[in-house]
Amino acid sequence: MREYIDIDVLANWVLMLRADVDGAIWLSEDGDEARFYECCANQAGRVVPVPNIASSLLNRVERKGIRGVVATSHGVRPAPVAENVFQTVARRRRFPSLVCQQ
Repeated sequence: MREYIDIDVLANWVLMLRADVDGAIWLSEDGDEARFYECCANQAGRVVPVPNIASSLLNRVERKGIRGVVATSHGVRPAPVAENVFQTVARRRRFPSLVCQQ
């Protein structure tokens, strides 16, 4: 089944999710960080882990006209960087000492 899930299928899934989510949809390239972001995000929003494809999925979603989607990504900053893409340029760090409390 996994081989049938490509970026177009995920973009359509985000489109369907947009109808259900009142806040922002936050695409996170890192699953561990996605769990942390879930604690920080507004209750009306949704954090979605999308390993290694956040930037390309965000581009596909924007081309479909879906608004209210942001992404976090690691790596070298591509040019140009969109307003709704947040990147860390420094080396990757884990946040083991940060604990979400609800």
